[in-house]
Amino acid sequence: MYSKPAIQRVVLTSFLFILGLIVSLPAYAGLFVEALPQNELLRDGNLHIFMLGTGNPESEMQNIRRPSCVAVIVDGKVFFFDAGEGAVQSAAGLGLPYEHVSKIFMTHWHSDHFGGLGQLLNASWLHGRKHAVQVYGPKGTDQVLDGIKSAYKLDTGFRVASLQGVLNPNFASATPRSIDAAADGTLVYSDSKLKISCFLVKHSPVVPAFGYAINYSGAKIVISGDTAVVKSLEEQSKDADLLISESFSNPLSKKEVTSDQAAQVVKDLATYHADSLELAKMAQRAGVKRLVLTHLVPCIPTTAEAKRAFTEGMPELYSGRLTVADDGDHIIVKPAANSEAKIEYIPHSQPKIPVFPRPKSESPAG
Repeated sequence: MYSKPAIQRVVLTSFLFILGLIVSLPAYAGLFVEALPQNELLRDGNLHIFMLGTGNPESEMQNIRRPSCVAVIVDGKVFFFDAGEGAVQSAAGLGLPYEHVSKIFMTHWHSDHFGGLGQLLNASWLHGRKHAVQVYGPKGTDQVLDGIKSAYKLDTGFRVASLQGVLNPNFASATPRSIDAAADGTLVYSDSKLKISCFLVKHSPVVPAFGYAINYSGAKIVISGDTAVVKSLEEQSKDADLLISESFSNPLSKKEVTSDQAAQVVKDLATYHADSLELAKMAQRAGVKRLVLTHLVPCIPTTAEAKRAFTEGMPELYSGRLTVADDGDHIIVKPAANSEAKIEYIPHSQPKIPVFPRPKSESPAG
């Protein structure tokens, strides 16, 4: 038998442990809660853009920059443009109401643009989505969605069985909407304030590949998708308030070339990505008011020094606002009835993550 003092010590120790746990819970809660829900964004009268993925296929850099994804929140609607791996995790980490997603617009079928599509559909459904999602995209949309539905079939059945009457299996997958786009633009969505058009770009051998133009109460936003600098992109970007474009830093890539093989890769990338200097010239000709760079090739850290190196030569060719986007950046477009739309750019606080030099044998990804 234990002595009375021993029992008292055990009880006291247990009490103090529980008390300490209760007192410390608020402090530890911050470790587990990424962000409070931002449902107010749904109906504040502005168009909100979130850069959820600004990187490329380089897996080694995805702790800093996830693959391609842009979220748009406006008038109670949530749209995604591409859904690279980690898209829903990025959205959830910012507290975005991703369960309200109703339409996803795909630019092309490279894996770094749709690797997170299945999880976005699944997570939004599990998180309370009670409506169908439509996925707009180029030829192959049906094939990709059929594959996702098949891959998640077991999971869907298990979830519905454990949450009977809560989850509707009809909303677990998405409805494909294949687009036959023209170079000069094809309207794919329209309401009283918002119009979204799709246009052809050049990303050979990926054919077709799309960009998207958004018009909201007179404000014009263009999302390039993956493309070389081509006439269709310039025409769609004419007088745009905001151009969100992929960018291939040719000078920076050349500095990283260390072998004949890497040189060949760089030469190949330059044929189907937007050369940074040519992009700057095009944006100047088109009268683009603000140019935001994403899908960065090569992928770079979030430091000011790295961004200066990436954009070397661009400020001399483009006189508008130039920004290298980071994951989590927030752009607010405030339409003005009789004047130019106001755009507020809110950089996301970036964690200090050590970045080690890429081994000399490696080449930048595309």
